[in-house]
Amino acid sequence: MGVLVDEKFWTMATNRMWLSFPPPDRPISNQELAEILEIGCRTFSEVLSDPDYARDLEEVIALRDTVDTDAPGWLEDFRGFFERFAQRERALLVQSQMDEQAAVTLLAALREIVTHAAEVERWIAETEDLNRLFQVSREICCGYAERARNEAVHASPEERRKLLHDALELVGAGAMIAINTAAWEATSVIGGSLMIIGVVRRRF
Repeated sequence: MGVLVDEKFWTMATNRMWLSFPPPDRPISNQELAEILEIGCRTFSEVLSDPDYARDLEEVIALRDTVDTDAPGWLEDFRGFFERFAQRERALLVQSQMDEQAAVTLLAALREIVTHAAEVERWIAETEDLNRLFQVSREICCGYAERARNEAVHASPEERRKLLHDALELVGAGAMIAINTAAWEATSVIGGSLMIIGVVRRRF
């Protein structure tokens, strides 16, 4: 088993990122921005370079494919599933040693996508290409980290904090996928993938 499905690896990365966030009332410097984004960059780089990545990816995709997302009414059932099991998912994340407030933040972001995104049905089809999602996640984290190191991020305080939250959602989504793969919970694996797509849509 490699790091892609190692829930401890992902949970530690999520916690490191979350606990590095500056207080909400303090501006974020380019140095702080770079250091936090670098956590995401290193996380996805390690996953993608892991010798077990391809095998683990097959395992995750096989689990995801046990769900027939083309079945009539599946999306409505999925939305209902999320509302019913949000508390269970939170407990599962916290049980895996994820910071509870980080878990609450991630589930709130996912709820926004599941219940409000007009394109969620099309996004669900895109969750099939998990390899692309992990590749693009690395590009986002590494690319913005490099720009911040070079003092090339010129954004408002609100935009800087949103960038950090996007990076947290990417790493947290990886944690959600790993944790739910271990729990053999295919629907929540799709939920984690949707969270990555939500960030990708905002950043590309």
